Amino acid sequence: MKKTCFVLLVVLIGVTGLARADSLIKDIPSLRVVAEEVSPEPVEPGQDLTIKVRVYNDYIYGIPDYSNGSLENARVFLEIAYPFYLKTGHNLDQPDICTGCSQDYTYYLAVDAGAVSGLYPLNLKVSRGALEREYNVSVKVVGVPDVVYSVPAPGTPVQAGSGFSVAASFQNIGTGAARNIKVSASSDKFVMLGSQTKVIASLKPGAQSPLTLSFDADESVATGSYSIPLSMSYVDETGRALSGNGLIGIKVVNAAKLGIESLKTTPDIPVNEGSVQVEMRVENMGKGDADNVKAALSLPDGSVLVSYLGKLKPDDDAPAVFSYTPQKAGNYTYKVAISFEDDYGLHSSEETVTGVVSEKPNGNQTYYMAAAAIVLIVAAVALSRRK
Repeated sequence: MKKTCFVLLVVLIGVTGLARADSLIKDIPSLRVVAEEVSPEPVEPGQDLTIKVRVYNDYIYGIPDYSNGSLENARVFLEIAYPFYLKTGHNLDQPDICTGCSQDYTYYLAVDAGAVSGLYPLNLKVSRGALEREYNVSVKVVGVPDVVYSVPAPGTPVQAGSGFSVAASFQNIGTGAARNIKVSASSDKFVMLGSQTKVIASLKPGAQSPLTLSFDADESVATGSYSIPLSMSYVDETGRALSGNGLIGIKVVNAAKLGIESLKTTPDIPVNEGSVQVEMRVENMGKGDADNVKAALSLPDGSVLVSYLGKLKPDDDAPAVFSYTPQKAGNYTYKVAISFEDDYGLHSSEETVTGVVSEKPNGNQTYYMAAAAIVLIVAAVALSRRK
């Protein structure tokens, strides 16, 4: 008796559950939708997409509570959302499909060109009134990466024979992920320090990554603007290899360094009321050009003699010649000034030298005049060394 009651209880529970499930779907038309084809798969942004579906009428005679054979007010439609747009195709209102039959329908869609990689849903729905049954179709969109870069000017001036770094930034402006991004940049005059290839693991669409590139400039690099070739290679989500090339623009600036190579007077022993010519050779010992070179000699009477030398390239020299007539004998202080421009701007320097102007020779003054010439020459050599 106990066993019979138990079995009866189980049967009643099972029937109750089935009746409850049937009551939820009996008013929905007995239509079933199957996605027969999604093409192409995967699809790229900007491409057209074809969805072919087959609609079945699964009405079963003799089981009226299981489904509703009537297709009155029935509707089959495709719910479309970003990134898809309908080009051609139509939804089905009160489809005329016989019991146990099926019909094929085709939807032509377009994928937004800006869609990023991902799995996007398309919903096929069967409805009557507020009741509906949903069939999900997942479409895989695989975007195309596009890696670009920007390189601002180096923070410090680039000089020949020295190292420098640039703070590059790489950004993926495409619609797909870029992986294993390899960056290299070098030329015969600029060699990348450390590893010759820098690697960025991956960049999702819209992501960016900083990358510091360090170089060593050759000793022979002259002042001017240069372009360092840059190359990139990476793969997309399907493993397809992509590449890109560009240039890194830099400006090399070098400093000029001017000094007095030699200084001599004619005659060797200046005398009062006699004409004197001072020749001062100015040399560029730096690596950069010196422009608008000017030498000035300040005399004890307050007058200034100026000699314009123009442009001096590295290792070049030129004479600055001054002529004057001293009026009195004695010990005098002279100021020698040199000014010039290079890639770093305007520069000037000034040194003080001493000299002696002798009385006109009368026999006993020869020793003193020779000493005066020696003092001036020694002062000039000292000035050159300080430069």
